[in-house]
Amino acid sequence: MGMVHVHYSLFILILICLFHRGFSVRTKDKIYVNIKGQKACFRRLNATNQIGCSSESKGNIGIVHYVKTSKDQDWILNEGPHPPYIMLIAAEYFNRQNITELIDSKRVNGILVIEANSTAQLPPEGFSSDKSCPNDGYGLYYNDTVYKSCKNVEWNPPGEGQMFVDYSIPIFLLTNSTEVQYIIEKCYKKYNNPDDHLAHQYPLCAAELKDAMNAAKDSITCIRRSSHFTSLSTSMSQYCDPLGDKNVLGFVNPKMKNEVQQKKSVIIAACRMDYMTLFENVNRSANNPVTSIVVLLAAAEAIGKIKNEITDNKTILFTFFQGEAFDYIGSSRMVYDMETGAFLNNEGKYGLHALNLDHLSHFIEVSQLGYQKPNEAKVWLHSDPLSKINISKQIEDLVEQIQRIGQQLNVSIVEPNNSQPLPPSSSQRFLRKTILPTVVFANHEKEFSNIYYNSMFDIGQLIGVFPPSGNDTPITEQAILLTNISTILARTLYELATNKSGSHIHANSTTVSHLLYCYILNSNCPLFHMILDEETSERFQKIPEMNLYVSVKHNIKPLTYITETMLSYFLGDKLENVTKSQCKSKSNGTKKAHWMQGSGKPREGFCLVAATRYSEAVSPAFVIDGYDWLSGEYSTWTESIWLQNAMSVRVFLIPSNKLQAVTLFVGVLLLCLAMGIVYFLNSRAEVVFSAAPVCPAYDG
Repeated sequence: MGMVHVHYSLFILILICLFHRGFSVRTKDKIYVNIKGQKACFRRLNATNQIGCSSESKGNIGIVHYVKTSKDQDWILNEGPHPPYIMLIAAEYFNRQNITELIDSKRVNGILVIEANSTAQLPPEGFSSDKSCPNDGYGLYYNDTVYKSCKNVEWNPPGEGQMFVDYSIPIFLLTNSTEVQYIIEKCYKKYNNPDDHLAHQYPLCAAELKDAMNAAKDSITCIRRSSHFTSLSTSMSQYCDPLGDKNVLGFVNPKMKNEVQQKKSVIIAACRMDYMTLFENVNRSANNPVTSIVVLLAAAEAIGKIKNEITDNKTILFTFFQGEAFDYIGSSRMVYDMETGAFLNNEGKYGLHALNLDHLSHFIEVSQLGYQKPNEAKVWLHSDPLSKINISKQIEDLVEQIQRIGQQLNVSIVEPNNSQPLPPSSSQRFLRKTILPTVVFANHEKEFSNIYYNSMFDIGQLIGVFPPSGNDTPITEQAILLTNISTILARTLYELATNKSGSHIHANSTTVSHLLYCYILNSNCPLFHMILDEETSERFQKIPEMNLYVSVKHNIKPLTYITETMLSYFLGDKLENVTKSQCKSKSNGTKKAHWMQGSGKPREGFCLVAATRYSEAVSPAFVIDGYDWLSGEYSTWTESIWLQNAMSVRVFLIPSNKLQAVTLFVGVLLLCLAMGIVYFLNSRAEVVFSAAPVCPAYDG
């Protein structure tokens, strides 16, 4: 009898396993349509607030409604009988006022935003996720009664501060046009679109949006919870991580530890590398900051060709700051390290000379330099009115020098009003601690000409960067203008370092064109692959777009890596007759060795050495013991941790309540019937599963 029960139980178990493995997954796939082309709005925190998006742990569900006009929005707010809704909206209507109104109604459970891919889809009045006065609390004028809070100039009028809002629902950006059309045609129009203001009856098409975040409240609470958790267990789980990465540094004529680094001997040429984005892995940063990255790299290439002419006591330091969009993370950290003696102080016995603020001679920064009408372009040279109280003559001389060089290239270089402050710029963090002749190259006199600053609308088409029609990247008017600005910058640096004319120095327009293409449109480009080794090149083939968000501190980002490698290529020296296996050993205290696979077929790799470095770009707030988080001295931004499967979008049909009730009733009925059958079979098992009679053994 016991064996019969075992056979029966095993039979039932096999049926259950087969049903689960063979049918449940297929049924799930038939019920849900997964949307793969999506990028989530996620949560970040600072010392006082949490911002961004988060869903319930199992996701937010609502009926899909496509908003094309104000009437569609009114339907969600007032008429629609089937709340909560998941709103599908074109990017041009995605603004703080609309979103706030919808969320406050408590009738919206999530938002799907259709990505804009052309200038025709952009809001004509402009849009910025940043504030109208970016980084104001952490810049030079944070406590100045005349200039703080953009009293003199409102730099970013379209800035709605959307990046600083705590949304209580999930928001996703949809990037696949085929999937968008599926949601509109096969989901919304087929099942949900009202007929003459009459709602469709069930079934209705719904969506589930999931992006549950672990961190909450603020960075102070988040860091404390993470520390408390990890100290009481062996788990490494955390609630959030500090934003940060690495700054990229490149030296021309650096001094070693055993040499003399004179005061006022280091000229910094700088730009920022990052921008602010609401959504994960969105590259919309053509004007800010890509144009400034390209100009600085092209100037470095021009200087690299004649670097052996710079032999005096002056050093040129090319610097690319990370995390600047989030209250000047990278520049704050460099200033802090220079103040505390930590900058370049871990180089070893034969390393580069440590630098402090007293070593700095000039600070030249390039900001937004993209132009929608290159033939009408001017370069505005901004300087600090507070510095002019002490060093007006030095600033005037620097401005006149740059203007003179601009005349050589027929580029109009103009100064704003003398009483106008610096725009948001990394140099402000240095000027908080030292007096330094400083200028900022920009494409605007007062408010930004880029009306899509720090937003998903800062696309390449706005400044004339398009995919090439053939194999060659065209040299556009934009590229020529940026090349001339790079030449002006390179000649200025050369003249400051040597006191000689730099008229023989020219930036390369082909390089500028390729850099614009690679950084804005396609990072899987020939120029990038040429300077990478074979293994890294393979990884870059999986990165079609360069992400310019600083992210968290754990790993060096592809943006940072490729920028440092490109800077090395422009400033470095090729070593002859050095194999790949030998290349790494060619690094020394001054220069770092890179193996680059080169171009052509087959590729002829080469070893290159250059005086380039990374430096920390994590806020001092996270390294200072007992730091006062509410002091406002340093950036306190963190990013929430989320689980690997935390982000998803899927659509499905929801039946009526009556049908759900009937389904439940039938299910319960079938369950009871099945239990009755099982009970009957179990009670009659010896009959139903009786063993076959055994034949007597033959003994004849």
